[in-house]
Amino acid sequence: MREHPGPGRTGRGREPSRRAPDRRGCARLCALSAAALLLLSGCSSGPKNYDNENDDLRRERETLKDRVSRLEAELAEAEAKIEEMRALMSVSGEGPSADVLAALPRCAGIEIGRLSGPVDRDGEPGYPETVNVYITPFDGR
Repeated sequence: MREHPGPGRTGRGREPSRRAPDRRGCARLCALSAAALLLLSGCSSGPKNYDNENDDLRRERETLKDRVSRLEAELAEAEAKIEEMRALMSVSGEGPSADVLAALPRCAGIEIGRLSGPVDRDGEPGYPETVNVYITPFDGR
């Protein structure tokens, strides 16, 4: 009868080597750790408040739009002054005084009001009889 090797024996007369860790188990552990890190990193950054960021961007856009329209009005006023000076210089050899130039009104632009539109005065079906146009001139000053 064959003798059964005792604990720690392989039956060939050598000590068993230490068993290498299971590669599948290690891969699973790494995958689970990576997934946990991804989930936790998304939760730990805190809530984003996009509404406030959008409101800030809207306010900044409106401020920039106002600034652009003001600068365009100033540019139109400066161009009008230049054209006036050229016209006066071509007519006479000398230019007007600074007081005269400062007193001249200049239209830098106009704006058609949002209440402008057709008006039906007689109340009968068909085309409106008149059009109301509300114009706002601005001189850039």
